[in-house]
Amino acid sequence: MVHLFEDTSSVVKSKRVYHSVRNDPVVVETVKTAIRENATTSIRKIARENNISKSSVQRILKKKNLSIQNFPSSRTAEKRL
Repeated sequence: MVHLFEDTSSVVKSKRVYHSVRNDPVVVETVKTAIRENATTSIRKIARENNISKSSVQRILKKKNLSIQNFPSSRTAEKRL
């Protein structure tokens, strides 16, 4: 409490400001790129590697009407050749 007053000259805690991750174009593109690179990767792994919550990754996929199955994996592309 003393540190808060010394830093801000007030004892009232500031409200946290949240920004929507699923509307952030950089984060959305990061998720899309991760899926394109490896379509067999899990949502949990994408979330862990990019420091995004698992639910945010799920929401991005749902909002953009994407699913991991929509992207062909590099293995299936190689088999076709």
